[in-house]
Amino acid sequence: MSDSSGSSGSSGSSGSVEKLAFDGGVVIVTGAGGGLGREYAHQLAARGARVVVNDIGRLPAGDDGGHASSAAAVVAEITAAGGEAVADHTDLRAPDGGEHIVATALDTWGRLDGVVNNAGVASGGSFSDLPAPDFDAVLSVNLFGALAVTRAAWPHLGRSGAGRVVNVTSHSIFGAVSASPYIVSRTAHLGLTAALAAEGAEQGIKVNCVMPAAFTRMTADIPDPDLLDLVRTHFPTERVAPLVVLLCHPSFPNSGQVFHAGGGLFARVAIAVGSGHVDPKATPDDLLTHLDSLTSMSDPAVPTDINDVMNRVFTLALS
Repeated sequence: MSDSSGSSGSSGSSGSVEKLAFDGGVVIVTGAGGGLGREYAHQLAARGARVVVNDIGRLPAGDDGGHASSAAAVVAEITAAGGEAVADHTDLRAPDGGEHIVATALDTWGRLDGVVNNAGVASGGSFSDLPAPDFDAVLSVNLFGALAVTRAAWPHLGRSGAGRVVNVTSHSIFGAVSASPYIVSRTAHLGLTAALAAEGAEQGIKVNCVMPAAFTRMTADIPDPDLLDLVRTHFPTERVAPLVVLLCHPSFPNSGQVFHAGGGLFARVAIAVGSGHVDPKATPDDLLTHLDSLTSMSDPAVPTDINDVMNRVFTLALS
């Protein structure tokens, strides 16, 4: 993907800005047959990316009783708007599923520059009652599906010279009931992002993570009608996609970071280390006595990698 831009674009209240363009860069978007993935695919294609629209979903039956492919429908929309896209119906859970999806990109356009690991499923129920297969069903798509596609894509992203990976986490990682499989799977994307950002640095591969907030099929069953109406009105998928497009573009310089996107707010989210309580001879009783300092997040630090966090630990512990 080349880092080209024009001067005709504009962005809201920021006035005239250069418009980022992809000039034929190829991006895979999994789970792109609807919701957020569909919007990512549309906005990427609108800026010149060639998009692999991956989804196994089917649309509701038409007049002829048939169920059209949701991926094919999105491709038709993109093509009608003047963009380039190809449908891929590979199931992420299938053996060699990742390789098949990557092959679609290579067979169609001969290159691959980015991957958006958007596909996801959820399973509800209390932790103690959920059978193991429910966890397996969610992890097989949300985590292992993302791993499969990214592993297959990795050497091609390195050859791109500006490879990009966008993983997807969730606000539910901060705690929610009856969603443990989903939360576990999306929390894993934080570690995956950090690990791949470190490994991809020498090859110029940037890996970041988006924490989207949007009205989709997954959030359409919010029980509170007022909250549901607020999300439907103010959190459309169109207010998430601009960040994902930026994270896929060669001009974005950062890696290993997590960002909220939704409702018009775009903000970094980070794991931080507080100043804590220092006492080399501390007992459990001492720690309980100093619970305020133990749990305080005053003077927090946001480490960039394992060396950074250990330097913070050494500095505080030995001060």
